[in-house]
Amino acid sequence: MTFTGRFLALGLTLCAASLGACETMSLGSEAPAPMPAVAAASVPAAPPPVFDAALAAEVASVTPIPSPRRRAKNAPSPSSQPEAAIPSSSKGSLARYAAYQKTAGELTRQSYPSAKSLNAATGKLNGFKPEELAEGWMLRNAAAAAGVATFRDGVKQAAEAEGREAFLQSIARNPERLRTLPGGEDAVKAVYTAIRVDVTALREMGATFRQTWLRMQRKASLEISRPVSAVCGSGALAIGGSVLPFEVGPQQKAALIDRTLALAAGSVLGASEGPQARFARDATVSQCVRFARLNLRQCLAAKHGAAEAAFCLDRHGAEEMAGCLEWVLPGVKTP
Repeated sequence: MTFTGRFLALGLTLCAASLGACETMSLGSEAPAPMPAVAAASVPAAPPPVFDAALAAEVASVTPIPSPRRRAKNAPSPSSQPEAAIPSSSKGSLARYAAYQKTAGELTRQSYPSAKSLNAATGKLNGFKPEELAEGWMLRNAAAAAGVATFRDGVKQAAEAEGREAFLQSIARNPERLRTLPGGEDAVKAVYTAIRVDVTALREMGATFRQTWLRMQRKASLEISRPVSAVCGSGALAIGGSVLPFEVGPQQKAALIDRTLALAAGSVLGASEGPQARFARDATVSQCVRFARLNLRQCLAAKHGAAEAAFCLDRHGAEEMAGCLEWVLPGVKTP
């Protein structure tokens, strides 16, 4: 069964881990009545992630707050990436992704004293379309690869030896060959660095929302009718500290990086509208971001109070989105 079929069959899972009870409803049914009041207790540390291929096994576990990390000394900031030649139809997506990065940073630095402030944060995140974020992310990564001098030289040398058009047709058919060019592996490392910068920023934004949830839960514990972790299940598979709504393997990881290098090579040669331009629209990443947004909306629809809204923003607005980007990195385990 496809992931979409599995997701719709599962519906939105509402689990009360501390009570050992779990109810499942279809996406079109009404939410169950709130469970009896449970006295708030200190939140225990999250258990190690469990990798289970069954969607039902992911039961709204709480991920730990990551320690705030400074950007590595030599890591490029998103805004410092070199400008690349990109398809004219995609320039808007690249600009929107840059705006998304800026918004994530602003939300990380803000405080959230009330439901109104959390609603405003939700509105800002929902202002970005999943498709434009996925495409903008691919183009920004391509710009990181195109900024590697040794890779640019390798691309130019290959294009001169084979003929520009023949080379572009070749990398559109076999983008994996770009790794073998001089500077190819350096370009891959640059893409990984750019992705890690984004994942770190999203996790820091999530930490802000999670700290807000914990603070609000402690302050109004007697008013919360159920454990906040029971609000929603992600409908996704656990991947490290994040979640991923589909299964991927090493070949899919490598293929996405290869397509990113093809976009970068086209940029180096000023061929933004070449045959490799189609790689800017990656269906896997787009699907992941769409489901992260869907899960956020479902979680917020089932919430009770501002504390649970903060939980949803951490769980799906930040952590699940980070998983949509992180899966391609080496060392990140996938089912």
